[in-house]
Parts: sequence; structure tokens; C-alpha cells
Amino acid sequence: MSTRFLVLPRYGCIASVLLLVVVAGVACGSDAPQAAPPEELYQAVSVGSAFTCGLRLDGSVQCWGQDAANEEKGMLDVPKKGVFTAITSGYFGNCALRNDGRLKCWGRVDGGTKPFQRFTAIQMEFRDICALREDGELRCWGSNVGDITRTPAGTFVDFSADSSYGCAFRTDRELVCWGEAATEEWATPPDGEFQSLAAAAYGMCGLRPNGEIECWGPPDQEFMHHPAGEFMSISVEQSYGCGVRPDGTVECWGNDGSFGRASPPADGRFRSVSTGTSHACGITLEYRVECWGATQFGP
Repeated sequence: MSTRFLVLPRYGCIASVLLLVVVAGVACGSDAPQAAPPEELYQAVSVGSAFTCGLRLDGSVQCWGQDAANEEKGMLDVPKKGVFTAITSGYFGNCALRNDGRLKCWGRVDGGTKPFQRFTAIQMEFRDICALREDGELRCWGSNVGDITRTPAGTFVDFSADSSYGCAFRTDRELVCWGEAATEEWATPPDGEFQSLAAAAYGMCGLRPNGEIECWGPPDQEFMHHPAGEFMSISVEQSYGCGVRPDGTVECWGNDGSFGRASPPADGRFRSVSTGTSHACGITLEYRVECWGATQFGP
């Protein structure tokens, strides 16, 4: 399993944050699904295994869906205080970045929150977390099932990582990749410039400066068969992906699954999109959360 990094809008009207989506089977939790209050306004959304979390316009956090963390503080037990600038979701937990750069995590999170460090970007995958420190160093910790914690040395400005494969931009925009899968034949990034990255379950996609998508990974993976044309942002899974066009429409590709996860609302207009195993959600132009697929995990 793996997480998804949501590439943020180039023409964004919201603060630049990293959003994560986990690739996982639908978890079985004892809690009944909860719908997000329709009157709430959100600047960002992060899709987890069988739950969804949103970052409100005021910087507070709300999560809803099924809680399977089996922890005293479950994955729906959001922090009651604090102003946050980014949120990321894994299989059994979440982490959010405070406005002072400190990390706050809840649910089942391996490796803790690193309370004495300050970060500018975060990404949670399954039970691993990667984060960009204020000094530009890249750090990953957690279960390390795919050797993702052995991060490259140097100073970086952006990244996206899966459980076994990650890539990051150095300050000169050189693209460096690492992880257990980095030795695979497909793992060498294509030449040319990328403005942003989105990790797939076993591969990577990037947005070129003109907004076109280019992906690298095993050729039989369904995320590889992406549409042409310009996108503002993308979110990618192993078997499908979704992207926001310049006019705000969402286009998805790949396997639609049993729930219609790759069938976004035809009349919707969105600022960003976040994909998961069985459902996807987006932030509308009106700052509402709208989901499709297994919508018991969304509003």
C-alpha cells in the first residue's frame, strides 16, 4: 500500500500545502460513518483508508468516516486547539502541520510527531511519514517497509513519496529519487523539468511546466494511462487518478472500481482533488467538500 500526494493548484487561491491520500483496502471500523456538516467551509481535504479529513478555512481540522485505529486517540479524534496549514492521512492515523511548523499526529502513527523539529511540508503513507524540515533537509520515519526512510542527503524544496519510492527536487530543481523501488528499471525519472510531483502506488507522475502529465512506472499500472492536456493539479492511485483542469472540472482515468471512484460529478467545479482507494473528494470553488465513489466516507 502507498499514499498519494496531492499536487496543489498552480493557480491556487489557497495556501500551498501538501495533501496525502492513502492507498489501502476499506478498513472495517466499529464507528458508524459520519457526514461532514454541510455548512462547513474547507481549504483542503485529505482522503484516508475509510475516512476523510478536512482543513477548515480557519485552520482547524475535522475528520469523519470509520475509525479503525484501535487507539485511545483514534484517527477521527482531531486536535481541539491549534491553527494548521496542512493535513495528511495514512491508513490508521493523521498528521497536521501547525502554523509554527510543529507536527501534530493522532491515531496510530509509527515514530511519533518529532515535537522538537519544524517542518514546511508533510506526507503520510500507510504507517510512514516524510517531511521537509525548515532547513530543507528531508526526513522520513515509521515502519520503513519499503526502505523509504533512507532519504538522500542535501537540501530540497519539494517532494512526493510512496512506501517504496519517493522523488524530491533539490534547490536547483534536480530530481532525486530513493527507496526500495529506486533500483527498478522504470525508476529513472524522464528528462526535462517538472513543476510538481504525485506519487503513485508503484511509480510517480509529474506536471510539466505547461500543465501536461507525465508518469513513470511499470507499464501495466493503470495510472500510467493518463489523459492529455493541461491540468492545475493531480492526485494518483495505482489503478486510477484524477486531475483538475484550468476551468475547474475534474477528469479521472483508470479503473472506476465498484463505487465510481473515477466518476466525478460532471457539473462540479473544483480547486483541488484528493483520491483514495474507494473514494475521492475535492474542494469546490465555494470551499465545500464534495466526494464521489464510496461516499459513506465523505459528506
